[in-house]
Amino acid sequence: MSSITRVAEKIIIPTPFAVGDVNTYLLKGDALTLVDAGIKTQEAKEALERQLKELGYRLSDIEQVILTHHHSDHCGLIDVFQEAPLYGHEDNQRYLKREPAFTKEQKDYFTSMAKQFGVPPQLMKYANDVESLYTYSGSKSLTHFLKEGDWIPGHPGWRAMETFGHSQGHLSFYHEE
Repeated sequence: MSSITRVAEKIIIPTPFAVGDVNTYLLKGDALTLVDAGIKTQEAKEALERQLKELGYRLSDIEQVILTHHHSDHCGLIDVFQEAPLYGHEDNQRYLKREPAFTKEQKDYFTSMAKQFGVPPQLMKYANDVESLYTYSGSKSLTHFLKEGDWIPGHPGWRAMETFGHSQGHLSFYHEE
């Protein structure tokens, strides 16, 4: 077993979506770090608590949280970690803060797309309901930004890679070992 396997523990979090479970990771090092936080449901929180306990930790032991991206199945429980710094790509901030200008931008985008795709007028209300997209998302703001090549604080050797596509601010993490 490599030393990396000993410091990166997979935690499986259930979601209410057809996509199924999502993986988060606990990194042991100079800072106990949770990479992604699962979705905002009671079942997900209980699964996270149970698996942390099996590893000898509690939610309050998490010293920092790092987001790979802003989707609800990855950022839902970030509000549980109010005292822990939250790291992620700067593009994720607007999805977490959800300020009025951003909400309007999203409504305009989804309405325009719905019209282009021929969505019937009686269903257009769903294109405008962007708030419901965040039902399962946390809203804690990022406290620090990570970008291509940055090290994960407290974890020498772990680097951030910008892997845009799945989301605009998607990060993956790489360790040469």
